[in-house]
Amino acid sequence: MVLEGFIPHPTQLAEEYTAKGLWKGLTIGDLLDRAVSRHPDRIALVDEKNRVTYKELQEKVNRLARSFLSLGIKKDDRVTIQLPNWAEFVYSYLALARIGAIGVMAIPHYRATEMEYIMRLTDSVGYIFPQEYRKFSYIGMLQEIKPRLPQLRYLIVVGSDTTPEPGYLSLQQLLDQEAGREFSPEYFKPYRPNPNDVSVILWTGGTTAAPKGVPQTHNMHICYIEHLSKPVHSPANTSFLSSTPIAHNAALSFGLNATLLYGYDDLHGTGRHLKDYREGEDNYYLIDPYSGYFCPKSP
Repeated sequence: MVLEGFIPHPTQLAEEYTAKGLWKGLTIGDLLDRAVSRHPDRIALVDEKNRVTYKELQEKVNRLARSFLSLGIKKDDRVTIQLPNWAEFVYSYLALARIGAIGVMAIPHYRATEMEYIMRLTDSVGYIFPQEYRKFSYIGMLQEIKPRLPQLRYLIVVGSDTTPEPGYLSLQQLLDQEAGREFSPEYFKPYRPNPNDVSVILWTGGTTAAPKGVPQTHNMHICYIEHLSKPVHSPANTSFLSSTPIAHNAALSFGLNATLLYGYDDLHGTGRHLKDYREGEDNYYLIDPYSGYFCPKSP
């Protein structure tokens, strides 16, 4: 099935990229599984509250993927993720990729106008968002725009262990409901997407008009990060600092996905590890024992 509105690469070009080894036939979920097989006990990511190994990351992603399937989220469904640089963003993004659903990236400072536009344009069936961030109520924003988004069915809140009110789901509860169960990669084989399926929708800056959605397939995205990350690839005992919102292409590609591809540590977060991003200011810093060798920042 080809995603409506997405024009796939011409067959001849796709065959050429595959023959040359540029497209490797891998999915984002495959990158996670390969990283776990190589170094399960190495730290995969750190944020303000969490320190997670690759094996622990895989377990959380698999549990959340199973919960998404139980909700009814399926292949090619679009789910918008609007979270800060928290571990829950990583769990959500990878869990959706695991089952062939499509993560729609949205940076935290988008408000009602942008979010209504993005979720209507992508026909998003789900929205994963913080209860509150930097004194802004995302639930309040959602209550304003939800009546105009009838296709939006799964409202998943991060930041509350209990469901705030009827109609909302707690991401923590979705993780907890599968606690104690182990799901091997074999379990998800029936849901594995084709590497030429769309894996993510990123957005242009929107400086001259409304942001434009950019669909990327698994093959396209992995090829992109492999070749653009090579000049800055570092030994596996270093850390990567994501100072840009992880929903931005720079942090998602060079940070999270390059971390899975190459296996170095990924340092996200705010607070003691990373000062909150402030537009126009280079005021981030690292606290020992972490050290970042590459730190992308969007203009």
